[in-house]
Amino acid sequence: MAAMIKPIFLLADSQLLFFRDEGGSVLERARQLIEEEEPGKEILAAYIGASNGDAREFYDLFTAAMDSVGIRTTRMIPSEPSPSALSRTSTRSGIRLLSESASAPSIA
Repeated sequence: MAAMIKPIFLLADSQLLFFRDEGGSVLERARQLIEEEEPGKEILAAYIGASNGDAREFYDLFTAAMDSVGIRTTRMIPSEPSPSALSRTSTRSGIRLLSESASAPSIA
C-alpha cells in the first residue's frame, strides 16, 4: 500500500502568519486545505526557530497566530532537535514556520 502524502505548509517568515487579503488569511486557507484532506483530524503546528536562536517571543507570536485560526496544538522544535522530536512532527499534517526574520511584526 502506498503511503499517503499529507499536506504540509512551510512558512519562512512571520509576516505570512498575519497576512490577510480579500480571501482571508494565509493560515485560514491552509487550515481549510488540511481539514479538507483529513476532516476531523487534529492539526499540529510546529515552529522551528533556527534563525533566531530559539527566542521564546517568536514562538509566542507563532502560537498567537495559530490560536487565531483555531489551531491549538503547537510545538517548538529547537534549532538542534532530537531525532525523536523530528519523527513526532514529520508524520502529521500541519503548518510549520521554519525560521523567523529578525524583525517581528506587531500584532494589532
